[in-house]
Amino acid sequence: MLAWRSLIPTRRWLQVRLRTALLLATALCVYLAWPHISRQYTFWRLCRYADRDFADLWIVGESIWSIHPRSSDTETIEELTKRHLGLEDALFVNMYPCRPWAIRRLNSGSARLMIVLVRQVMMIPAQDDVRIVLLDGIGRIIADKTIHTGNRFCVTDVTYEPAGHGFPCVRVDCDVVLQPGLRKQQWIAIRQDRIAEVRIIRSGLEHGRWIPNYHQLGPNHRFSSHAAWSQALSSSDDIDVLEALLDLPPREAIEKRDAADIARLTELCRSPDPWIIEGATAALAEFAPPN
Repeated sequence: MLAWRSLIPTRRWLQVRLRTALLLATALCVYLAWPHISRQYTFWRLCRYADRDFADLWIVGESIWSIHPRSSDTETIEELTKRHLGLEDALFVNMYPCRPWAIRRLNSGSARLMIVLVRQVMMIPAQDDVRIVLLDGIGRIIADKTIHTGNRFCVTDVTYEPAGHGFPCVRVDCDVVLQPGLRKQQWIAIRQDRIAEVRIIRSGLEHGRWIPNYHQLGPNHRFSSHAAWSQALSSSDDIDVLEALLDLPPREAIEKRDAADIARLTELCRSPDPWIIEGATAALAEFAPPN
């Protein structure tokens, strides 16, 4: 009887084993939750520096390619952004870093913070990259898109426009490298979890407002086919329509001369939005028979 009792663990031993199990479970929970805790803390710190544009963050030196932090806050924002988004440390990235040019609070859908990053590529031929990242209330990425400026266009400024078209926009100002006076402005719409380029203005260029190139169709372009372009044109969403009017109609649409496309463009010429009127008027002129 006593021999069997000696095999039963004592109460103190059971308490030690239970305490160890609880400590191990706590350590495992902390280990699994650490990425979320770290992301939340970094996001919380980024929110403290929100509502700053390029002029609030950087000082331009001899040229736009020579920018310097305006204060220690800029360096902190740059480090927090790099940590939160996991920006690479590759050679190309170190030579041409992707730097925050604007950080803004949002209250549209699930988006709560927007970070605009610009990579200046000091080469010819080359183009700068504008990356826009939207974060939700706990710091998760809900939208992430990179838009190129086009060959030889370098970014000179980034401005947040909160109102004017039913959705906020980021305006990107660009200059042509080594050709002062040649400029371009790009407007990028921000709504909930959507990022879309909706307007381009070119000034000082030979081809004027509308570039001679037309919408290109295919899997690597915004619209894969004429049907996809027509569907965006007929959408009730102004962002879809503006994307369809960003460039002149695709050659396939002009050659087909679909009555529905022409009727829709005629209708859009009476839109209350001046951007849509301008784009629809230019697009409709392409369908006019040659003289």
